[in-house]
Amino acid sequence: MGIQPRQGLRRSLHWVSHFLAFYLVANILTDPIRGEKTISVPLSARFPLLVRGTDLSYGLFAAVAFAVVMYFILWHTVTGYEVRAAGLNPTAARYGGINSRRTMLLSFILGGMGAGLAGACIVMGEPPTYAVFSGLGNIAGVGFDGMAVAMVGRNHPIGIIIAAVFFGGLTAGGRIMQLTAGVPLEMVRVVEGIIVLAMAVPELVRLFRFIRSQFRRVLGGRSAQ
Repeated sequence: MGIQPRQGLRRSLHWVSHFLAFYLVANILTDPIRGEKTISVPLSARFPLLVRGTDLSYGLFAAVAFAVVMYFILWHTVTGYEVRAAGLNPTAARYGGINSRRTMLLSFILGGMGAGLAGACIVMGEPPTYAVFSGLGNIAGVGFDGMAVAMVGRNHPIGIIIAAVFFGGLTAGGRIMQLTAGVPLEMVRVVEGIIVLAMAVPELVRLFRFIRSQFRRVLGGRSAQ
């Protein structure tokens, strides 16, 4: 029962942040000339394109650098070890002397920094507008794609880089297939969903085995009584 309020709080904060961003885009940062988008990023702050005619910009290097920094922090520092321990088993981490609340707060901060950097890379490297549209259409859903990428990458920074390149290739290739071969873009989402489900099967099997072992332990204790 103690988990449900926390999940409800996370859902509530998700929508609070969503509508706060929507309010800022629609009322504060609106372009006075084109009301359907925000003020464009200044020329001096835009990421140059790596390949002309595409959306691939120098933001790629910023994303890779952030992943490498996270790898160093999580696997080569005491703080990173505490964050990983608290994430894997908060109870065991607490008994080991780790402040679970502090490490979870730190993980939320690091995750927020990563999400902010991802959004900035998209807006600062997306021609020709270099802005956010009023309905958040060009950035909506990116966070959920990131969750799928993290899952396929096994929550490891280096694995996430490889998974992100794979998912990016699927998305970019899907657009070309839609234009040239008439293949629906939704097929790319279907393929991504199949991949995520395939990656989730081993974890689901472990979860079912754990539940079954706990169920048998409870039944065994009752029969012994």
